[in-house]
This record gives sequence, structure tokens and C-alpha cells, in this order.
Amino acid sequence: MTKTNDFQVSQYCFATCNYRERKSKPTETMPLEGYTIDYAEPDNGLIMHDGKYFLKAVREGDVVTFATNEENERHSWVQALYRATGQSHKPTPITQINKLNSSQDKKIFQGWLSPIQSYVLEEYCSRYGVRGCLRHLYYLNDLLDRAEQEFMIDPQLLHYSYGFCTSHVSGNRPDNNVSTITMEKRDRFIEIKERLKQFLENQVTNFRFSFPFGRPEAALKATLSLLECVLSKDISIPISRDDIRNFIRKCLENAAYSNYTRVSDQAKVEAELCIELLQQDSEHYQEAFKQYNDLLIEHEEIFWSLFAVNMEHVIDQQPIENTLSNSRFHQQLRDTFAPLVIRYIDLIEHVLHNQFIKQGPVSRST
Repeated sequence: MTKTNDFQVSQYCFATCNYRERKSKPTETMPLEGYTIDYAEPDNGLIMHDGKYFLKAVREGDVVTFATNEENERHSWVQALYRATGQSHKPTPITQINKLNSSQDKKIFQGWLSPIQSYVLEEYCSRYGVRGCLRHLYYLNDLLDRAEQEFMIDPQLLHYSYGFCTSHVSGNRPDNNVSTITMEKRDRFIEIKERLKQFLENQVTNFRFSFPFGRPEAALKATLSLLECVLSKDISIPISRDDIRNFIRKCLENAAYSNYTRVSDQAKVEAELCIELLQQDSEHYQEAFKQYNDLLIEHEEIFWSLFAVNMEHVIDQQPIENTLSNSRFHQQLRDTFAPLVIRYIDLIEHVLHNQFIKQGPVSRST
């Protein structure tokens, strides 16, 4: 007898069920509570069973993959289960741009200790006289080791440990108590601070790949907050707005070159791919860069300037004609870039309008 898989949906719960042929009761049931539904890459095991299009359910490292024979059928199941589970992540069909993002998938390791681990660590430090500053220095070092192995570390945890260390090193403890540190600890702190700065710079420069589709939620925003703290000379002397803006501007300039290089390496450069990439920037990262919105716009302009260079090369390769006016190539260029030009003009008008509102009308004396 053969087995068939089906999705059973009720008012109260969702489950995947395994049925035997002509039987109304399932032989196996897997509740979908807590799972996140998304599109999936091809699975070799299911391909052998004639699977063509794939979706997956993920929960705490547990991944279950399903297959359908028709793409529309897969899309219908994904959308139905997405609405039913109420998950925050919206499933996105895998495209060339999405593959670029998924190629940078990171191992999940948030870094927070469990209550039992925290208790054991506190007892150990208390018994053997390990000071809090030294403990957090070692912890930061281990977390950065993990991060360099492409584990995803919660930036708020890094912020907490770094804040603890910098308050002790600078002598500005929150409890106003006097603390002393050795020169060895101070040198170790300076070394870790520089290492953390380089790590955060890399995270911001590669924000599309460090935080694919803006996930984990609010992680990029927390990373920018930590970067601002690390760039400060002292916990009591925050970095100036101009300095932090210049630093982030440099990161976003490098990001434009990096993003365009990866797109051009992975696929033939097309306007549609560039548009899709920038649309994802707007959808998933604009909130995190809210206070640096003008720098994000500069990042997009640099990206388009790189595309223009390639486009000029394409034009140079075209056969020489007396005129391009109304030719097929000219028509294609116009159809491709007219929406972009209109969008750019609208964007500039919006920026100028906002600046005018902030500055107010200028009175002219006669």
C-alpha cells in the first residue's frame, strides 16, 4: 500500500498528516505550531521521488521539507500556511537576488547563557575571585571568535559586555564605585575594542548578507547602536554626529561596490536585478538606517553609477547606426530606464521638499 502526504487544516491547529491510501485517519501527525513556513531550495532526497518545487517548515533548528509537482501548488500551500501560522516573516520565492542572500546564511548562536549556565558561571567567578571585567573580556573574545566562524551573535549581548568593560576601564561605573584594573587588562580591552570595531564595520558594510532580509529583527539597528558606542573615545564622551555619519557613509559606499560586484558575478547584469536589490534595501533595511536615510540614498546612487558604467560598455558594443532614435535598442533603453529616471526625479523632489519644510520659507527684504 502506498502512503500520501497531506496538510490538514482546522480552526484550532495546523498539522502535516501522513495517510495510507483510502484511509480517513492519519497514521502520523506533526503539529505545525511554532514552525515558520518558507520556500526552499531543491532537496536531493525528494527529487528522487519526483519532487520539483519545495517548501520547508523550520523551528529551533528542526527543518522539515515538502515537495509539490506544480509551482502554483507550492505557492498556494506556502501562502495558506503563512496566513494560518501568523508568522512575522513573509515567505519570498527564491530568485537570483534571494540566492545571493541565502548564500550567506549564518549559523544561529545568539550567545545568551541559560539560567543554569549563568548560575554556574557566577558561582565559579565568586569562588575563584574572577572579576567581572575580566570575565566579560574573555566572554567578548569568545563571542567574536564565534562571530568570525559565521555564527549569528546577538548585538545586544555584545553591547552589554562591552559596556560593562568600558565603564570599568574608563572609571565611570554605573554604581559610582571605585574600581581598579591592571595594565594587562587594559591592553586586552584595547585589543578587543579594535577587533570589535573591525567586526562591526564589516557587519554594516555587508549588511545585506550579515542580516538577510533584515533578520534577525532589529539586529542591524542594534549593531549601529553598538558601533556608535565602540567608536566613542570614552563612555562619557559620545562620538560626534559628523564622525559617526562619515564612518557609516564610508561603510555604505563600500557596500555599494560589494553588492554590485556580487550581483554582477552571480548573474548577467540586468536592470531588473538591480531594481529588485534596491527594493529589498528599502523594504528590509530602511528602518534600521532611519537616522542615516540620506546616506542610504547616496549608497543607492553609487550602486546605480556602477550599473551605468556597465551600460555604457553595452552601448559601445552595439552596431554603429546613423541614429538610435526610435530604433529597437533605443526603445528598449527608454522602456527600461524611463521608470528609473522618474523615480529618481521624484526622490530628489521629495528630499528638496523635506529640506524646504525644515528650513522654512526664506524672507527677502526689499
